Amino acid sequence: MIKFTIITLFQEALEPYLKSSMMEKATRKGLAEFNFVNLRDFGLGPHKSVDDTPYGGGDGMLLRCEPVFAAIESVKKKIRQLK
Repeated sequence: MIKFTIITLFQEALEPYLKSSMMEKATRKGLAEFNFVNLRDFGLGPHKSVDDTPYGGGDGMLLRCEPVFAAIESVKKKIRQLK
């Protein structure tokens, strides 16, 4: 079985796809497993901020590296504990 961990802010948007496509067939057959990690759980400050403005200004938003790094480290720690 292949296990996937998806770090996202939009789990609700991804779940329908995983439950109605070839991914759903793989899950049903026990070939794949999908787990979600909410990036917001690793956000900074009282509002659990995960984004920042681009350096130098301009339109759009960027993900802060601190929450992304913390989320990845959390997943890696869980994997190590399972071994």
